[in-house]
Amino acid sequence: MRKVISYYIKTKGSPPIGLPGNLTESNLENFQKEFDKHRKSNHNGTKEDWAQAAIRDISFGKAREKLGYGIFEIELLEYTNINGIKNIPRKVNIISRPT
Repeated sequence: MRKVISYYIKTKGSPPIGLPGNLTESNLENFQKEFDKHRKSNHNGTKEDWAQAAIRDISFGKAREKLGYGIFEIELLEYTNINGIKNIPRKVNIISRPT
């Protein structure tokens, strides 16, 4: 990610306004677990609340926060049941924006 940011600065004169991505494999699995954990601990929260808390708890979000991209636009898609966890997003798209 640092290389991408450096490339933007070098070629365009400023860092990117957002870092798009989607969660796959272990990042998605970790997000799903954290999403469910926050849903269980914050019954009055919304899916957006749980998603925001979950992304900050996993390495994907922590790495982007460390780079200064800690504002997250999260799109949750296609809910499913996996490994005994019910109604969790199967697809997660994210745009990280500078803080």
